[in-house]
Amino acid sequence: MINPSPSTLTAWACLLMLTTASLLSAEKNGKYTIYKRQSPASPPVEPYTWPFPGNKSSIVDQASEPKDNPPQDLQVTAQPVGTTEGQIPRKFIETKCDAGKKLKITNSWEEAKLLANAQTTFRIGYNYDIPHTQWLGKDWNSESSWIPWRWNFRKLIGDNFGRLRRLYSNNAQQHEYIYWYCYDYGNTCTEGVQAYSWDSLGFFWSNHYTVFCDPFYNRETLEDQINRYANNKYEQKVMENFHLNRGQIMFHETWHYEKLVSSPRTDDYAYQAQPVWDLAKDKGTNWAYVNADSYALDAVAIYVQQHYKSSMSPVPWRELAKLDPEAAAATSEPPADNARAKTFNGTPNGWTGPLPNTDNPDPAVWEEVKDEDSSGTCKLAITEIWTCEPSDSNLYASVNITGADGQVIYTTPLSTHSPGQPINNAAPLSVQQNGMTNPLVITGEHTNDYIQFTYGSTSWTSGTKDGNAHCTLNGNDWNKSGPPGCPAAPAIVSVLEFLRRSTNYTNEIGFNRHESSIANIPARAEE
Repeated sequence: MINPSPSTLTAWACLLMLTTASLLSAEKNGKYTIYKRQSPASPPVEPYTWPFPGNKSSIVDQASEPKDNPPQDLQVTAQPVGTTEGQIPRKFIETKCDAGKKLKITNSWEEAKLLANAQTTFRIGYNYDIPHTQWLGKDWNSESSWIPWRWNFRKLIGDNFGRLRRLYSNNAQQHEYIYWYCYDYGNTCTEGVQAYSWDSLGFFWSNHYTVFCDPFYNRETLEDQINRYANNKYEQKVMENFHLNRGQIMFHETWHYEKLVSSPRTDDYAYQAQPVWDLAKDKGTNWAYVNADSYALDAVAIYVQQHYKSSMSPVPWRELAKLDPEAAAATSEPPADNARAKTFNGTPNGWTGPLPNTDNPDPAVWEEVKDEDSSGTCKLAITEIWTCEPSDSNLYASVNITGADGQVIYTTPLSTHSPGQPINNAAPLSVQQNGMTNPLVITGEHTNDYIQFTYGSTSWTSGTKDGNAHCTLNGNDWNKSGPPGCPAAPAIVSVLEFLRRSTNYTNEIGFNRHESSIANIPARAEE
């Protein structure tokens, strides 16, 4: 048996903490509520639809609509029909999609949820007016009781945020269906298009469709980018470092879902950081509030700043010199990206793919994607061992899984001839016991030094440090060069703990959907 050296022992702690309780309290009446700003001496007492008092700007002084008007019908529906608390929009993905694409799509939904939470959760002390003004225009919070309804941007944008919040907290309208495609049946994934969406709105049900193009699957995750710049305070201020990733693209597409999120439906007037910034600055809120990427980058700006606790939210690199000359001098202009956005008001011409038009999609064609409803606190503790064997077979793990009731679900059997169970890339460890709805697959990675976990359609790594799941290294890191003095050397060891907390525990181990496949930084970051 290989004996690990006690001096090389390190410990990990990973937490998955859902803000379910606070979300439910805000959503209990089926409304998006946030507290109005009060004086320091007065507690928030009145639920309101926005955290700021309304602005009075030049828009409200115009008796007629602005001359420069987006080229579409901007009639809106004041309240969505059929809103019922607790409704979960049903999501479906093509059965013919391969497992890798399914995983990337479903996990990008969880990263989009992080952006939605950042954009619609009021954090006391954070100045939302700055990113909202930068990305949605100076009139984003304008209101009036006498001008035409559609120019009350405070109301329009607030309602959009409310619907977004309900969508990602499973509290949206009745009879809403989302369909995700892996194949380009419309022959539209050309010239850098990442994805495209359209809607089919009915009296009894509404469908929202998104096709994810091949470039989408090759994109990094939001977490990849967040971790890459974790130790560079200057790059954290450059929006181009975060404006294109799978989570952001999914989030962008949901902003096209008419009446489920946006009303009026958003279009693609500008895409990527600098054009979207210019749209808000030059054409104002009148255009920005109907542009999907304006909302998407507004959320990215808020999320990135809050995650890093930066002095400012990220902006386009060309704007950085005006706001932070030191950061601009320490960074270089990011290379241009050929990514393009495209959306349709109806089914694309020449479409040849399946189009479900009922509330019972054919299970041979469509696989329903369900949010896992397990809860309580489940603990996964892993001791990772690195031996002097060949690099394709030298990673092992000792695993202990404990349920919310404190009972042990699984423990790695003791062995006198092995330091643990192999978790190498070619032969990962798969564990499934009573109470586990899916196998838990554990894969050790030498490249960038992390552990990959997969549970059903959920994937995360030992490097996850934010969002619903996060990890902390307890103690000192191990030697990233491996056991010193091989071949006659003791193994080195790292200990990882992962906890899951949720509500409505159903006595089954489960891990919330969260994309965490980190490809660019070592997993063992400092505590």
